[in-house]
Amino acid sequence: MDKIYLENFRCFHKLQVVPLSPLTLLVGENSTGKTSFLGLVNALSSIPFMNLAPDFKRVPYDLGSFDEIAHHRGPRGNKAVEFSAGFESFFM
Repeated sequence: MDKIYLENFRCFHKLQVVPLSPLTLLVGENSTGKTSFLGLVNALSSIPFMNLAPDFKRVPYDLGSFDEIAHHRGPRGNKAVEFSAGFESFFM
């Protein structure tokens, strides 16, 4: 995987494009999305090699059901009706 795309995924509301390098460090305060991002990478990693649908409850990350994954917008309980995630890979 060379790039990860995500939108309306847990704490990530706006479209995020994350380039990955041979060494990628995730740094941030608590509750900023580091574990959510790793869980997404874990779920997406099964797609290219095993031709499986992403499993968002795959060990060691349990990202929950759709209601827990889709981004929550504000105190009035507005939830996203969809979220998106994907990746790009460049094989040489």
